[in-house]
Amino acid sequence: MFSDTLAIEVLGVTPFEHDISLAINADIASTKRLSPTVTLNYHLINSGSKFQPYVGMSLNYTAFFEGK
Repeated sequence: MFSDTLAIEVLGVTPFEHDISLAINADIASTKRLSPTVTLNYHLINSGSKFQPYVGMSLNYTAFFEGK
């Protein structure tokens, strides 16, 4: 946390693979997706509390690759 009320959260995972299909169970394509996210959190109660509600604002970029 930067202070008692502000924190930054970074989320990064390994790429997910998605199969794209029609209703008749025929696969028509597949792709991989990577979507890192950075979130700024404002905690409403000081950091010493066991219950810490917060409001956050995120920035996300999704990249698709290896489409078939």
